[in-house]
Amino acid sequence: MLLILLLACGSWSMFGQNSNQSKYGPVLGSTAQVANIGSSNPQIGDCDTTVKHENLDNGLYFGGSINHRIAVDIDVAPQTLLTINTINITAGSYPEPTYFHFKFYKDENGFPGDLISEVTNSAITAMDTLHFIKFEIGYIRDVTIVPETPIELSGDISEKYWMEVSTDAKAWSVSPDASDVIGLPLISSGNNEPWFYWVDLEAQYHLDADCSPILGIGDVTGSRIDIIVYPNPVNDLLTIKAPMDTVETVQLYTLTGQKLIDGQFRNQLDLSEYDAGIYFLQIKLKNGKVIYKRVLK
Repeated sequence: MLLILLLACGSWSMFGQNSNQSKYGPVLGSTAQVANIGSSNPQIGDCDTTVKHENLDNGLYFGGSINHRIAVDIDVAPQTLLTINTINITAGSYPEPTYFHFKFYKDENGFPGDLISEVTNSAITAMDTLHFIKFEIGYIRDVTIVPETPIELSGDISEKYWMEVSTDAKAWSVSPDASDVIGLPLISSGNNEPWFYWVDLEAQYHLDADCSPILGIGDVTGSRIDIIVYPNPVNDLLTIKAPMDTVETVQLYTLTGQKLIDGQFRNQLDLSEYDAGIYFLQIKLKNGKVIYKRVLK
């Protein structure tokens, strides 16, 4: 039987057979399937994060009369650039959702602080129906969202970010199990009220992400050095545009850290012999700083 929970502090609502979860206590459930790559050291390679659960009968409503907001935290290792390529959200609604928007905030004492970026240009590329709940919720779907440009979060700016999701879907599925919480539990708010935690509860989502180390963003006499790499994605020739006499060497690495190119700076690299995939370009400046660029082929 579907239950609706209205907390005493207002119209906060959650659906589900185990909908006794709030900031006041935990929900019991079966073991979640969780994978997360995190480290206190700079990373390179695959940094996917996944929260999936066999129980799809629990969730939090989006929007509504109180403009219900939901956010999850994302940890980034220091000196690491986390690049999010694809986001999967497990969401419920009768009609198929038509959009997903994202806001990314720096963490401030365990809650969203300054807004870092807002992503409204994204495409829904796939939807898989996983479950059906009668009455208000409808179909639970795994929705794949690809932002127009990859989302970059720097561990040098903040080691924790918050991702807020807004959509015309009805609700965001949650995992009713303390074991699946990555970092901090999900938080929610509404009508401009303060954010609060749903203890031991995590939203179901997947981030397809890559990590690359940040050893420095070059500055010369206080001026930022802008390095442009194009086309990206690339088929054969990759052009590197940099201010005159600023770059010393260029190296190209695979996701596993294998070095493919190592040499003095030249403004074009031939990548035609390499397989399709993700690569990292390390650009060493003459001032000693190093810049990393992610390259798709």
